[in-house]
Amino acid sequence: MVEPCIGIILTVLRQAAERGEVPPAAASELVAASGPAMLVQYSLVREPMVPDEFVAAVADQIVVPLATATRTGPAPA
Repeated sequence: MVEPCIGIILTVLRQAAERGEVPPAAASELVAASGPAMLVQYSLVREPMVPDEFVAAVADQIVVPLATATRTGPAPA
């Protein structure tokens, strides 16, 4: 159930990277899985029905900032 969503998000991120809308590093499975992971966590810990407001907050406060962040500082070793 979650894997197809991650695949769709990853495809969108790759297309956005090709157009220069997000950094190439954003087109990763980790970034693509961040939103669905938060929604699954909510449904397991709180209640099965995830409120629309929470979905919007995850997109606005987690997924978009991850996808549009530019790295500063040295690369990881």
